[in-house]
Amino acid sequence: MSDVLKWEMPIKESAEHIQEYTGLADAHGIESFGPIADTQVDLLSLRADCNRQRHAVVYGVRLSDVSVEYIHGFLADGKTAEALEYLKEHAVNGEVLLSHELSWDLIPDPSLDPWG
Repeated sequence: MSDVLKWEMPIKESAEHIQEYTGLADAHGIESFGPIADTQVDLLSLRADCNRQRHAVVYGVRLSDVSVEYIHGFLADGKTAEALEYLKEHAVNGEVLLSHELSWDLIPDPSLDPWG
């Protein structure tokens, strides 16, 4: 990604294996979440640009195996907002487009979706 906001956090689970994931998130939480090698980032970027009214952003993160399992659990239960909050708190590091930085800071927040 060009012109990206990057962040790093101390690794909480130092003995854990770290994986790279990417996906799409918006006002309602995580919409997609998958290994970076299996994801077409260009298509995600197009979808995010078409849904800016919902503050959609493409993210890239590095997560421990434990964190990946928790996020999958939240998503399986339909808890997309909780999944995004957990991802933002537990990512070892990550990045979003600078043009989406404000949205990244605001989401998840369903009240930001003009169509509810």
